[in-house]
Amino acid sequence: MSRLLGKGLRACLVCVIITVLWKTALANDCNIGFLSTGWISPPGDLQIEKGKPWEMFCVLNTSHPDGQGGSWRNLSFYIDNKLAHEPTVKKYNETAIRLYVPVSEVSPNSPPHDYYGVTCKQNHVTGICVRHVYVGYPPQEVKDFQCTSYNWERLECIWQEPYNPIETTYALSYQVSLRSSPCPEYRTLAKKNGQRTRSCVYSLDSRPLYRNSLRNYSFVFDMANAVPPTLPVKQHIAAIDIDAHMIPNRMENLNQTEATPSSAKITWKVPFNLQLFPPGLEFRIAYHIQASWVDTTVFHNVPETESLKWTNKSVKYDLAIRLPYANTKYNLSIWARSRAADPNDERFWSQAAMLIVKTSADRPCSGPETSLGSFEVINNRLDMRSATIRWSQLPSDCENGPETGYEITMLDSQRNTIESKNVSSVETTNAVFNNLTRDRAYGFVLQSYNDVGYSPTSSQVFIPMAANMPTAPENVMRIAYNETFFGIQWTASVPSKGLSMAAFGRARSDDSLSYPRTLSNYTVFWCRSVRDSPVQCEGQLYTQEVSASDTSLNVTVPDPRANYQFAVAANQGSYSSGMVWSTCIVIANGNGSQVKQVEVVAATSSSLDVSWLLPCSVQNGIINAFNLYYCPVEDGDNYGEEEPDCQSNPDPIKVPPTVNRYVIGQLEPFTVYKIVMSVETQFGEGQSSVPIMNRTAEGKPSVPLDLNLIEVTNRSLSITWRAPMSPNGASTYYQVFRSNDTNVWATTEKTTATMDVESYSGYVISVQACNSPNNSPKLCSDLSESVSVKTQIGVPGAPGQPSVKTSADNSSCIEIKWLPPTKLAGPTYMSVINITGGENKHNFSTYGNATERLVETSAVCQPGLELKVHVKTVNQAENGELLESPWSVEGVYQCKPEGLSIAQILGITFGAALLVVIIVTVMFIGRRVQVQKTKAREAEIVLPWEKAGNSEISNSDNAKQVVGHQKDVAGLGFNSVPNYYGRLDHKTNRIGGSPPVIDMKKIQTSNSTNVVCEVVLTLFTQYLLHCNLRRDDYSHVIFRVNINVLFIFIEL
Repeated sequence: MSRLLGKGLRACLVCVIITVLWKTALANDCNIGFLSTGWISPPGDLQIEKGKPWEMFCVLNTSHPDGQGGSWRNLSFYIDNKLAHEPTVKKYNETAIRLYVPVSEVSPNSPPHDYYGVTCKQNHVTGICVRHVYVGYPPQEVKDFQCTSYNWERLECIWQEPYNPIETTYALSYQVSLRSSPCPEYRTLAKKNGQRTRSCVYSLDSRPLYRNSLRNYSFVFDMANAVPPTLPVKQHIAAIDIDAHMIPNRMENLNQTEATPSSAKITWKVPFNLQLFPPGLEFRIAYHIQASWVDTTVFHNVPETESLKWTNKSVKYDLAIRLPYANTKYNLSIWARSRAADPNDERFWSQAAMLIVKTSADRPCSGPETSLGSFEVINNRLDMRSATIRWSQLPSDCENGPETGYEITMLDSQRNTIESKNVSSVETTNAVFNNLTRDRAYGFVLQSYNDVGYSPTSSQVFIPMAANMPTAPENVMRIAYNETFFGIQWTASVPSKGLSMAAFGRARSDDSLSYPRTLSNYTVFWCRSVRDSPVQCEGQLYTQEVSASDTSLNVTVPDPRANYQFAVAANQGSYSSGMVWSTCIVIANGNGSQVKQVEVVAATSSSLDVSWLLPCSVQNGIINAFNLYYCPVEDGDNYGEEEPDCQSNPDPIKVPPTVNRYVIGQLEPFTVYKIVMSVETQFGEGQSSVPIMNRTAEGKPSVPLDLNLIEVTNRSLSITWRAPMSPNGASTYYQVFRSNDTNVWATTEKTTATMDVESYSGYVISVQACNSPNNSPKLCSDLSESVSVKTQIGVPGAPGQPSVKTSADNSSCIEIKWLPPTKLAGPTYMSVINITGGENKHNFSTYGNATERLVETSAVCQPGLELKVHVKTVNQAENGELLESPWSVEGVYQCKPEGLSIAQILGITFGAALLVVIIVTVMFIGRRVQVQKTKAREAEIVLPWEKAGNSEISNSDNAKQVVGHQKDVAGLGFNSVPNYYGRLDHKTNRIGGSPPVIDMKKIQTSNSTNVVCEVVLTLFTQYLLHCNLRRDDYSHVIFRVNINVLFIFIEL
């Protein structure tokens, strides 16, 4: 028993603990999961009905470390961050305060922050807890509830929920046989100022579905929020006729099936879902006319829709619609709505189904409109004239088809066709016929046509023969009172003196012609025309008849922005003088006439020669002067319809009234000037003439500016400059000059130029601007300020061919000399000498301007080797780059062979020849001495040495010698005397290193000449062998030649 009692007590204790903890957690919901310094009671946000009181407690948690030792004095309430004071806040106990608001008001804050933020703070700093207080209203009824059935397959209801800071729920349903069908899908369409626009959609696929078989729906709203009592509040909506609120889909398969010039037949189909719609549909059809002659924004309703009858079996409709114009497009629209709808409510029409329909073409509805006298006659020669027939343009709504034009047929007096002309453009309203005789009358039939055919009616113009025409009105003048009101004045015409018999007979036989003897009336014509002359009428040719006794008419034109031209014709029965156009305009407030045909007849570079014409002869005597205005305007090739503005104030010039030409001087060359003239009368200044623009001729340009260097190299030079301030020409080009050269260095159309230059050369550059007028000499400016420049160091030219020889001062060296390059291109940095012999190559350098170099022979030569020598010069550019010239033409040097050199051989040869000459001379003298000696002996003269007994010749031999000499007393040879000289033979009696031995026996057996030659040859040969001369060397050839020459000389 006690055991059971113990278990029961433990269970109760657990329940109590859980309950206490749960209430504590509810009380402290500010910082869930954390130990808080306090809390606000009651828990959660408050939702209070407007006007009701509410209260709130803030409790300090003294068990929290931050709350220990604290009291209610440490607590405070803040409402929307503003401190709440007494009596709103009071002490509740030692650890709590109470906030009490006796009458609640809706928060002034805008949604979605339309609540009060209440905060409890400790020591006005630390936030303990925050609560939101919503002050609002009980559930309010919705507004603007509307339901619409779309194509009888989807029902959408829309309403507006009133503003309430307290969240309120609205549940919509409709009642059928005590059964509620709640809304299957809610949509929020808009939110503004706390109000929400929402909708509910029932469809054939929703659950519950849209029951379109029901016509009347009764809807109920269940509304609820947190304001007591919290039970839902119902709002009943009056029954709605859904069939009357049905909007159909646009009609389908809208097509045009037939077309006539005045109607179109269309067909369309009702959407499938509406083919069994019980109330049925009604239709509305309207169209825009897509044409230039009507207002395209105006809807034209089709009355034929009233004949359409609806039945549940009507699926497809056909309707023929009458339309006003042939060959015209119409933008047709068709709408449908429920026949149960309110006729005054336009909301339930369907969207428009649209179709472009077009009526078929038809022939023009009429011929062009003409009037009596709607022609002009110009007498070309005495017997010929030309005529211009004029008519009103066919109205656009009368063309009725494509390719509309006019046919004008010229007939003679017997109504035979003379000529027909087709005018293919409907906008052209005149036709010219030439070569008409003056003594014949002509009729003209005018008819319109297009691709379909000719107009059912035509118009006629009759031109009588010249003798039967009344005189034309003269001095036709128009007076402009304002932009739309004009006065037309003219001088009275003189009637024709009488019809010719032919005209009289034709008039009597033709009921359409009448022939009074006096003027019947005048016809005044006017039309829109851009130009005054020739007049090209646009659109309608307006006419008005004026009594024959009147010579003026006031006319009001419809378009103040258009330019109108006026003409007058004098009529005499069915005969007319034709139209005379006004060429004189008078401004009513100044009585000024407009100057015509202002033109420039001549132009120079500084002047314009202007001429003009004043067509108003009636104003003679009242003109004080002509005012000529001119000013420069912006240059342009085509000014279009816009008149250019003056770049300076116009300069006025008063010209005497007796002249019609003036030269404007002191103008700028090649400048466009605008010229305007007016007439100044005693009543004021008249209307200005049409401005003309004319350019003065080209002139000399001003000097180019700011000549500067762009880039300077050793090959090219680039300069730039600014164009002259006054080019004074259409195509200014430039000529570049250098130094004092009068020839043009370069020509360019740009303001930059690049020229080829010589390296390391000075230039003085200037520029000149030029114009070249057509068929005129060129016009050039003065030279610009010059720029001086020196080009950079460049590549030098090749040096001259080097001269190579043994140095005269030092035979162990080769002397190399060369000429410097003709094109230095800068100071020479160094010269490079290349010596090639065999497979060996040697380079030697010399710095500066030196043009010679000594090279050790032993460094480059080998015996008998031929050396080829080239030289090049090297310049050093400003950036340190070495610029090398091409190699020179090669020079040649022959190294010495191993034996004698050529010079030595030549020296020996010369020495030998000289020796032979000496020997011959000695022999000749010896011979002479011998002759004298012989003579002396014959004369028994005893010579000194004979007395001494030294004679080697016996007496018997002397006698022989005397005999021999007697045979060759005057000769030089020794043929008749025994030869005492032997022949030199190097092979006999010769010891090595010893001089040659003379064989005296051979000498005695040879004649004297041969003996001498043999002796000399032997001695010379022995000398050469002594010098070890090589026989295979080319020098032996020279040796042999010299020996032969020597023999020939000796023989002589």
